[in-house]
Amino acid sequence: MAENPEHKKEFDEFVAGTARELSPGTLKQYKSQFNIIKIAFPDTQLRDVPNSELLEYINTAKAKGGKELTVNTKKNLLNLLVMIKKQVNHDEYKELYEARETFRSDVDTEMKKKHEAMDLSKMPTYEKLKNYLNKQSKHSYIINYLLFNYAVRNKDLNVTIAKYDRDTGIPDEGNWLLIGGEPTITYVRNDYKTVKTHGQLVYDINNVKFYNAVTDLFDREEYKLLRTKQVDQEIRSYTLNGIGETDLTKILVHHYLMKNSYSNIFEISQRRGTSVDTLLQNYNWKYVEIKEED
Repeated sequence: MAENPEHKKEFDEFVAGTARELSPGTLKQYKSQFNIIKIAFPDTQLRDVPNSELLEYINTAKAKGGKELTVNTKKNLLNLLVMIKKQVNHDEYKELYEARETFRSDVDTEMKKKHEAMDLSKMPTYEKLKNYLNKQSKHSYIINYLLFNYAVRNKDLNVTIAKYDRDTGIPDEGNWLLIGGEPTITYVRNDYKTVKTHGQLVYDINNVKFYNAVTDLFDREEYKLLRTKQVDQEIRSYTLNGIGETDLTKILVHHYLMKNSYSNIFEISQRRGTSVDTLLQNYNWKYVEIKEED
């Protein structure tokens, strides 16, 4: 369906009026939320819709199939409306802001209960994951090394192994393990979930065991790390207790939060290509309240 030019103009004017530059990922998120709300108010600019009508919409809106919206979804939609009304006047903005704070408190309570109910006893510890990694070899070592040190998603492990050609440089398509001078392997990601937000990710890995494992596969003409199309199943066949990448990332985040190693949280964020807020909200067993920027 073609985009309504008036709706596009309205959204573009909102973006132009924001006080800070928005990342591509944030723009995409706001555009999606904007389009959802516009279904209820197709003929009126959202900045001109009375707050009472907006709040009634937020409280009664349904998802596809008639399901009740989650508290978090309502809070996110209201957050966009807060930003829109902030460009109108303080009084209208303040009313919606206070309503959003109530939703945020509900989200905090809901999230806290969810995290407190999680059973860590069934999950391997950080130390057990580290010990398991050190005992692995070949494919298993490479996969577990990248999961443990870079908190990657399954898709990120779909890599091709090749010699690093300095004449052609870093490839701008696909994911690669490029063999350089010992002990350097250059890990390149162009094909991963959040590439539109974070762009190409390139890391030099200087680890002798990792270098030897990668070059061993290359010497045996095994140029693909993964050997089947059942990616999740194949990766779990190499991990401790068949743990998946999501739970493994939760273990890493929990470990660093418990040690107050916040620099490691930022490092995971950069290496995985996931915002810190997303890590703290969705991968965090030690509940931490998140304060959004107004």
